[in-house]
Amino acid sequence: MRRRRREERDAGIWYWRSAGYGIKATAQKVGVGVKTVKRTLRGGKKRQARPSKLSPFVPYIREQVLTHQLSSVLLLRELRALGYTGGYTILKDFVRTIRPKKRRRAHLRFETPPGQQGQVDLSPYTVLLGGEPTPVVAFSLVLGYSRWQFLRFFLHADAHAVCQAHVLAFEAAGGVPEEILYDRMKQVVLESYRFQMVLHPLFAAMCKHYGFRAVPLAPGYKEGKGKVENPFRYIEGNFLPKRTFRDIEDLNRQAAQWLREVAWVRIHETTRERPFDRPRGGRNGRPPLPRAHRAPARARPRPTAPGRAGRVPRLRRHGPGARLHPRPDHPAHGSAPARPVDPGRNPPPRTPRQRAPADRKGAAQGAAQPRLG
Repeated sequence: MRRRRREERDAGIWYWRSAGYGIKATAQKVGVGVKTVKRTLRGGKKRQARPSKLSPFVPYIREQVLTHQLSSVLLLRELRALGYTGGYTILKDFVRTIRPKKRRRAHLRFETPPGQQGQVDLSPYTVLLGGEPTPVVAFSLVLGYSRWQFLRFFLHADAHAVCQAHVLAFEAAGGVPEEILYDRMKQVVLESYRFQMVLHPLFAAMCKHYGFRAVPLAPGYKEGKGKVENPFRYIEGNFLPKRTFRDIEDLNRQAAQWLREVAWVRIHETTRERPFDRPRGGRNGRPPLPRAHRAPARARPRPTAPGRAGRVPRLRRHGPGARLHPRPDHPAHGSAPARPVDPGRNPPPRTPRQRAPADRKGAAQGAAQPRLG
């Protein structure tokens, strides 16, 4: 703004001077002093740029941003320890000029009322557990209205771990949203057809118990759940850098502390409020949890014949009404479909030679339904 006013002033001085006006008359027309007119006509005076408080730290900032992908908040914390006395705005503006920009597709932004929508996604990372680089998977649930986030790390992201993370997130939030958006991860969607999707049976049982609707989005449409996609960059830039952990329990312990002390109490850039202060759903702020609690399921391997290994374990009922999520100490066995077995509801499987009795019309009674995947 100041530069544009200076350019307009100089253009006015040259205009009135070329029209035959003297120096004093030109100064009166433009509204400046006589010395300003003379200096402009002589070619101006070059001002020496003042040294910025950020200048001594520019090489260090470039290295941290381009190599370690640090955010401006973490950079400010480290620069303060190195003696930086400037502000956060000048640092953020400079980081924005050197950080590589990504192409973004145009999409329609939407907001939802409290308690209506949540968004879930997984993201793989490599962290130091006990000094060794270890691959882990982060589970994140973000409530659409409040931007409240739940974070949990797992060594294996099978269907049991995903369901267990949902239960922990619902208990931490104190309620369940009406619908949750997903991409088509195998822990949620086993197979996709044109007009139908086959959900994982363990995940479908959890949806029925907690009473929310799962909405898998179209493949590649990550903009549809941007509220959970963008916080992963916040995790990568604010929580994970330059941290070490003893084990997976210590990682989750530090993540929970980071949520309480940083993520939930910061001023969100979109809502301009703290996520912890905004209502998280329902008429009273939170939709209630079901009264009946799902006890953990226990994974028991099936007996296998000689030479046949790697069979998928079947979930046996463990406790009254319980076949939802596994115990934290159960052996992970991948995300292959595990079929829950309930002796009170599921009939025993028939052998291939056994046939169901036919009724008077010739239709088989109790015929097994076709399995989709």
